[in-house]
Amino acid sequence: MAKTVANVGEYLILQDDIQMLREFVGESSENLRDIHQRLQKLQTTEDSAADLNEVFRHVHNMKCVSSFAGITDVTALAHQLESVIVRLRGGDMKIDPALVALLLGACDALGGMLLCLKQTCEKHSFGDLTLVLAPSEQVETIKSELVGVMNKQELPGEQEPRVLTAQGGSEADDALMAAIQQQDAGEVMDSFLTEADEHVDMVADQLLIRLSGNDQDADALADLFRRIHTIKGLLGVVLSLDTAETPRRDLVKELQSVFHSVESSLEKVRRGEIIISERLINLCYAAVDGLRRFSQCMRRGEEPDGAEILFEWRSMTTRTEDKKNRGGAASAAKAAPPRQVESVATASATIRVSEEKLNRLMNIVGEMSIGKNAFFLVANKLMMEYNLPVMAREVREAGQWVARMSSELEDSVMGIRMTEVKGLFQKFPRVVRDIAMQTGKKIVLEMEGEETELDKTIIEQIGDPLMHLVRNAADHGMEAASVRVAAGKDPQGKIVLRAYNRGKHVMIEVEDDGPGMDPSAIKEKAVQKGFITHEQAETMSKSQALQLIFLPGFSTAKTISDISGRGVGMDVVKTNVGNLKGAVLLDSEMGRGSKVSIQLPLTLAVSRGMLVESGDLSLIIPIEYIVEMVKAPRDSLAFRQGKMLFCHRGEVLGVACLAEVLGRGGDAKQDIVPVIILTDGKQRVGFTVGRLLSEMDVLVKPLPEYLSAIPGMGGATILGDGRVALVLNPLELIRMAGG
Repeated sequence: MAKTVANVGEYLILQDDIQMLREFVGESSENLRDIHQRLQKLQTTEDSAADLNEVFRHVHNMKCVSSFAGITDVTALAHQLESVIVRLRGGDMKIDPALVALLLGACDALGGMLLCLKQTCEKHSFGDLTLVLAPSEQVETIKSELVGVMNKQELPGEQEPRVLTAQGGSEADDALMAAIQQQDAGEVMDSFLTEADEHVDMVADQLLIRLSGNDQDADALADLFRRIHTIKGLLGVVLSLDTAETPRRDLVKELQSVFHSVESSLEKVRRGEIIISERLINLCYAAVDGLRRFSQCMRRGEEPDGAEILFEWRSMTTRTEDKKNRGGAASAAKAAPPRQVESVATASATIRVSEEKLNRLMNIVGEMSIGKNAFFLVANKLMMEYNLPVMAREVREAGQWVARMSSELEDSVMGIRMTEVKGLFQKFPRVVRDIAMQTGKKIVLEMEGEETELDKTIIEQIGDPLMHLVRNAADHGMEAASVRVAAGKDPQGKIVLRAYNRGKHVMIEVEDDGPGMDPSAIKEKAVQKGFITHEQAETMSKSQALQLIFLPGFSTAKTISDISGRGVGMDVVKTNVGNLKGAVLLDSEMGRGSKVSIQLPLTLAVSRGMLVESGDLSLIIPIEYIVEMVKAPRDSLAFRQGKMLFCHRGEVLGVACLAEVLGRGGDAKQDIVPVIILTDGKQRVGFTVGRLLSEMDVLVKPLPEYLSAIPGMGGATILGDGRVALVLNPLELIRMAGG
């Protein structure tokens, strides 16, 4: 946090806190623009309550954050502005042009200070930063005028205004606090819960995990300290608004004490007095878990129970202190080299765009692909039906230009939507850690390919399926340490969560080194539950047997726990992944472990496909699954034991009629049969079709609910001539063909 130095308006910003200052400046600048617009509306609208509420929220947030940061010049002016807004909201003051002008002037003064902060940060490259906010006559005049306006309509019993400190102690005037308590207690609590939840999620799901793996991560330590300090300050704000002595207030005070204790320990780590131990990590988890439970109770409208909320913290702090790490702290501090913190890059200008607008833009890009395809259809029609080659060529050239522009626009929009899977992966170490503690197992989670990028929409929807897989791997896919040792394995099991690119797809894999899955046991369980018959079980391959676990309600778990075992997980995984136009592949080997692979498209919007006719259907096959397209003489297709085979380039491939696989009869007999060879990354299967038409970009739309359950279908699209074509799911087709 900032420390005031000798001269008035000068602050020393520590290196670790500069990034927080940048974020504060960026967010506050956006808020000021919104405040300006809303203040200008006050004189022209009769119902100003909504605008005043938003102005109050922005100014209050600016005051609190600047207070936490220690920039008291900003805090003081924001506090005076907030006081006037509170009076306006309560109807104790009337809006007039002079008052609006004064409020706008106060905003301009705040903007000037923020600009000074921004410019200072942009010039800074490394080390601590000295910030100078020179006293301004304009600022002092505005503060005096705001105080004067307040004094003209002073509330009974009002005292000298004071400032809310970063430590959470209240120095605000009693009348203002009473007004806020009467009118805004619920709103302030909601704001507190929202902000606290964000900090708790970051601490629990990322920072503590990083420090558990690398106790020398200076950036993670600095961010953790900053967030713990902020949470403590937020709890102080809640205490200042709720002065009645109640059990809930006592709990908030205890929570604040908890975070103060954690903050003190982290400060000792930063000074090199102690090192990061497992006990300290667990104490941090206990603190944020307690606050998380408090937040959940408040959001449900329940009265929080301190004994339940802080049970873990209280039980841990009553145990004997871990002296081992403390004893070696001094020598570790001397031996450890001084930590170097990389210079913070200059903040870049950003523009926030709502996801709705981005989705709309992506849809427009997709619709352009339909129009682009229409150019080539019209060009062919001009040539073949009207014999106008010159005009056909001009239309085709125009279509090629539109295609290039459309492709560039698509790539640009896609780049905006792409997000690293790192944020998705970061929550799983905590999940594995908790399951390991509940079950008494030793499990480590390794993550690979966190920099792999996916469409933001896909990342948002793949979280639940991945959660099922990781929980299953930790619960069912991992033996106890004693069992592993008896089997000659490392007592600590390993789960690997990895992501990587494969062509135009992203693969996400969950792999464990547990006992693996027994195909015979799976088939036996399936027969017992009536999913398959004895005859079907006998003819099933290992791959087909493993696929049975994706049936609804199927489970091989011998016991049901709070973690898993109810048979409602893997079928949900398959359904959700299928909705994302992806596929789930399972491989397992007895004694060595299992691997579940999820194959996902980079985007759900535009894709490249091959238009074919089969039976009475127009179908699109995604181009990335196509290995080759050939025209085979019919006599080159042989039948063996009821299966059609095709020898191609020295390899014997299984072949199926696409129309028959989809239940639409067969294609007309032809001497030369078009064959499309598809792959799922492991095997190749051929499909015969009626005609190969053209390759094109398609905007894939989801199927209606009553059609989405049809096997082999991945969506639908509109062709350039207005016809609807079904988009196939090649992985599902390969499975249906018995590949």
